[in-house]
Amino acid sequence: MSRSLIAALVLAILAIGCNDGKLNLLLVLWDENEQSSSSRERYSSSGIEVLPSSSSLPEEKPASSSSEEEISSSSEGVPPSSSSGEIPPSSSSSKEEQAPSSSSRGPRSSSSKGYLNYPDLEEGAPGVKVGWATRYWDGCKPHCSRPEHVEDTQPWAICRNCDKNNNEMPAYYLHPEASDYWPGMYLGTPSGCDPHDMDMWAKAPAYNGSAAYTCWDMVPHVINDTLAYAFAATSIEESHCGKCFQLQFDGGDYFNPGRSRDTHRALKGKTLVVMSSNVGGDVAKGQFDIMIPAGGLGAFNGFSSQIGVAEDDLGKRMGGLLSTCISSVDYFKTSMEELQECVRKKCHSVFDSKAKDLLNGCLFIADWYMAADNPTHVYKEIECPQYLVDKYRSKIHTEKPPPLW
Repeated sequence: MSRSLIAALVLAILAIGCNDGKLNLLLVLWDENEQSSSSRERYSSSGIEVLPSSSSLPEEKPASSSSEEEISSSSEGVPPSSSSGEIPPSSSSSKEEQAPSSSSRGPRSSSSKGYLNYPDLEEGAPGVKVGWATRYWDGCKPHCSRPEHVEDTQPWAICRNCDKNNNEMPAYYLHPEASDYWPGMYLGTPSGCDPHDMDMWAKAPAYNGSAAYTCWDMVPHVINDTLAYAFAATSIEESHCGKCFQLQFDGGDYFNPGRSRDTHRALKGKTLVVMSSNVGGDVAKGQFDIMIPAGGLGAFNGFSSQIGVAEDDLGKRMGGLLSTCISSVDYFKTSMEELQECVRKKCHSVFDSKAKDLLNGCLFIADWYMAADNPTHVYKEIECPQYLVDKYRSKIHTEKPPPLW
């Protein structure tokens, strides 16, 4: 209603007489119109368009599906650990990634910008295989931070490694005694799990006093309640450094087929996108050993010495804190909530005084992973998301060293 019309009505009513209620109503209309007009003027002067109410906005459409496909060991041939008892990135594309769409698997956040949409995988579909997931974190220098383990195919990249204080350090260095007989010979910086080459490293100009370890920001990264990113050790049969895979959990328990419990059912339908930072000979085809702090040290331990934590505090050697919690209860009679709370308490006990990345990575097993032990999944090789590419790539070495011979 325009100001002139309201003013005319006010004068007319005053002329013929009115009660307080009618006059108050007119004053309210006048005030609302004044505020609305003022708001329009403010937005107009700042160049910001005034949007309609949410009820009149067009319905948001899900992002279109991507049609593109897409251990920690301290030395070659060294296996990772897992709870079973036990590169180049496929793409460095800078194209903008889309927010995950909603699906029958559960709510997807429409505000999570910068992430690819991952369509549901169906067993038996082209390229879709069946596998299972284990877990580990030994803290060792990643297998893929050794140039000799990185494929020459393009695009390629060497995995980052970090020193004891979590600062990135060289993945390799020029041999300090290189000569005409061994021109341009490069060595990998020694792993915190196998530091016997420290004497050679100490002679290098880039020496900083520390062996090499896994960088802490390579912990799992939660996007929303149905999507997360992580690094993993993968099978040498079907993977190499820097490849990525979409894992979609199907509710099964690999070591207890037909007896999956509430933990596995709660994980069903969630998607975990992983990049291979370790490739191990004893990681089976279809197995993905997910890197999770306190997920199990396995055969090697550089982690407890790196962060100053007793080995026993990191849980069972195979399976970590979750396996410790499972071993203290009747597994099939203990609720998911009890296992989750047990893991949370142990994570806080170990990592509250440590880096936040490590605490959040440990809590991943309880909160996003639903305390599921060795869950099964379907999986497919996919294009690597930029988030994992950025966490993986060495910022020190952008070129591979020349071949030794």
